[in-house]
Amino acid sequence: MVLGLVAGGALGLAACGGDDDGDNSAAATTGGGTASAGGVTTQTIDGTDVLVDADGAALYSADQEQGGKVLCTDGCTSIWKPVPASEGAGAPSDLMLGEVDRPDGEKQLTYKGAPLYSFTEEGSGELTGDGFKDSFGNTDFTWHAATTSAGSESSSAGGSGGSSGGSGGYGY
Repeated sequence: MVLGLVAGGALGLAACGGDDDGDNSAAATTGGGTASAGGVTTQTIDGTDVLVDADGAALYSADQEQGGKVLCTDGCTSIWKPVPASEGAGAPSDLMLGEVDRPDGEKQLTYKGAPLYSFTEEGSGELTGDGFKDSFGNTDFTWHAATTSAGSESSSAGGSGGSSGGSGGYGY
């Protein structure tokens, strides 16, 4: 069930690698977009209200990337695709969306200050990445669905909570 409706737009994932050339943190800005094209909205998946992209894929953030810090670069982005800031255009303003600069210069969408990603190992309407743990470079990541409901099992933007997904992992 779609809780918020946003005009659908083409999902334009930027090729976001990144070189780790120093300070990866940047101040995240808040506020919803005002353009009519976009794609982020909310949807109930497995009883949890989550942010989804234009294709209905759940969006995630990593515990380690709070306050606009971007650590998922290079190989990490082959599994966790950064959501371009343009995906937030036209989203309901109550979603607390913002943007952050990635190390490669691209702008990435944030939710409550945490960068958002889609999980390439799942399809539309799935929530298998919640609680997922993996490692890229020298960083261990724990991923959580970006949830909008206070009573859901997962917490939004990097809190702790139950896991409805695997805890397998990728160690690259």
